[in-house]
Amino acid sequence: MSGALNQHSRSFGSLQFSVSRVAHKMFLIIICVLAIAAGAHARSWYVKPDSTGDAPTIQAAIDSSRAGDSVVVAPGTYEEKVYCESKDSLTIASEAGPESTILHAPAYNIINIGNSQHIELTGFTYENFPDHGVIVEYSYHVTIDNCVFRNGGLSAILLCGSSSVTLQANLAYANRGAVYCTDICSDIYVIGNTISYNSGTGVDFGSAYGCYVGNNLIAYNECGVEAAILEPQCNDVFGNDMNYTLLYGSDPTGTSGNISMDPLFCAVAPGESGNFLLQRNSPCASGNHPDGYSCGTIGLYDIGCGSTATEKATWGKIKSLYR
Repeated sequence: MSGALNQHSRSFGSLQFSVSRVAHKMFLIIICVLAIAAGAHARSWYVKPDSTGDAPTIQAAIDSSRAGDSVVVAPGTYEEKVYCESKDSLTIASEAGPESTILHAPAYNIINIGNSQHIELTGFTYENFPDHGVIVEYSYHVTIDNCVFRNGGLSAILLCGSSSVTLQANLAYANRGAVYCTDICSDIYVIGNTISYNSGTGVDFGSAYGCYVGNNLIAYNECGVEAAILEPQCNDVFGNDMNYTLLYGSDPTGTSGNISMDPLFCAVAPGESGNFLLQRNSPCASGNHPDGYSCGTIGLYDIGCGSTATEKATWGKIKSLYR
């Protein structure tokens, strides 16, 4: 009797274990199905300049998008003002990069990002905008990378009351200003950009705090960097009317890899041609830091003159081109 009971107990235990394993497998299957179903909702909205894509305009694609979606923009020139309002987890990217994907605004600004989070803008050229190229208002975790801003009005990028914004690997030239922060921004990261030949300020943090500026080439603007307090690293801030305007602290040149030296661009007039490649002996080229810091490339571009003609220009000559 006792043996039968023990045998029954063992059988029951085995059955319980088997049921437990089946339940666990079913649970895993359900989780996988849910994950696949969630992923299935994410989609790409393809936009073409002739309006024959998944949506007729960039604005229509953004309006139709859900969290996790992507808006992919085909090569071409687009004349529209775009609003990205109250969106979460959206990527807006060109298909072929800034050289072939141009955004114009008929008036005012080109793209407004407002009350949104986890937004990425990548691979566009913004040009001929009367006011601002991109505005980021009361948003966070926004990335703007691999973009070109040129021939613009007030500023290339305006940040208003936003935080955790990364501006990386962009080129801003021949605008009035490049980066401007207002209404208390925080945690702004400006990394690996070339900001040159703007008639106003390159980077103006205003009252922003917790900001980082690293590996940027900021040259030949009216003012290089304005901030309350800043500890930059590995920047070349050169040839501006005023390189640094800091409310608290002194000029950081000569500390933490920061230099103020002629970047030696390849082009005769890079502010006109947009060619900001570096000569082989440029102090901003990777491995050429004059103080031996391991900064890598300072700015967006490395060595690449090729057969491009070079010429030394005076700052007075440069300013006369833009004022």
